[in-house]
Amino acid sequence: MLTNCKIKNFRNITSLSQSFTTGLNNVIGDNGSGKTSLLEALFTAGNAKSFRTNQIKECIKKEQDSFQLNISNSNGIEQAIEVSRSHRSIYIDQQKPERLSQFLNINTILAITPEDQDLVSSNSQQRRKFIDRGVFEEDQNYLSYIAYYQRIVKNRNALLRQSTHHDLPYWNHLLCEYSQKIHEYRSDYINRLQELIKLITLEIGYPHKVKITYLPAKQGEYRNKKTMLTALEEKYNDEVRYGYTLLGIHRDNIQLTLNNLPVSKYASFGQKKTVAVILKLAQAQLMCEKKREPVLLIDDLAAGLDIVTQEKLLSILKQYTQVIMSALPGEYNNTDFTNTFYLS
Repeated sequence: MLTNCKIKNFRNITSLSQSFTTGLNNVIGDNGSGKTSLLEALFTAGNAKSFRTNQIKECIKKEQDSFQLNISNSNGIEQAIEVSRSHRSIYIDQQKPERLSQFLNINTILAITPEDQDLVSSNSQQRRKFIDRGVFEEDQNYLSYIAYYQRIVKNRNALLRQSTHHDLPYWNHLLCEYSQKIHEYRSDYINRLQELIKLITLEIGYPHKVKITYLPAKQGEYRNKKTMLTALEEKYNDEVRYGYTLLGIHRDNIQLTLNNLPVSKYASFGQKKTVAVILKLAQAQLMCEKKREPVLLIDDLAAGLDIVTQEKLLSILKQYTQVIMSALPGEYNNTDFTNTFYLS
């Protein structure tokens, strides 16, 4: 769990030092007081990225040159990140780690935020990233598989744009090998995630059927290496014409449905919010099963949810070792928090 943080020049926070306890930590403040910025800073300090933007330098406070974040956990380990307009530096106990995975492995920090609407509403890329993050928490080697696969696709795309393709069989075999490997990881993870989605749906009394399904870009594509190589041969002319790889796990769809209809097209705002929260809590439970219980950051839980659903979700959150959540003044007055502090 996290014990304290120090934040400097992050979003609308000039300087802040805060301690945390086990149980439910409640960050109270009016709109614009910095509640979301605090949660985003904690997430960024543990994950070396923001949950609100892909451009981390956007988090630098206006008219400042950089931001600095420090978090410490109950094991006495400190993580730090400093981001300027042109550079990012990460540290573990004031030393630069050899690999990013070492940094990411210190604290497991999972955020449930309004931005999770993108997870259920946008294209499948966000859901692939969500699944890949969950798999990485179970097997740190997985990050290297994803990175190597991305290099394979990049090199293969470059080759497809050249006039000759003599080396294409070599890259095809690598593409097949790593597509199959990553597909197996994803399939296993999604199957286990679905079982927990069912349990959480029942626990909160949600009256709709929520389902997550892994849909490869081409049905049966990863059944074996020969099948995928054949599929690549069939796509060869199209790939040369377009200049990029049309088959592989980077093209897979991960579909979310509500009562067998796509969430992105047919669900209301409140339903999308509920599905996103269920999905994140299922992922958190999988992390717990692998002895990687996360610190949960919850931003604006009340938005789009009725009181009964909020109360049932809070009862689930109380089961976690540490939750840090934001609230407006007057919200959750009947909830017993272990630590409450105010931002103004």
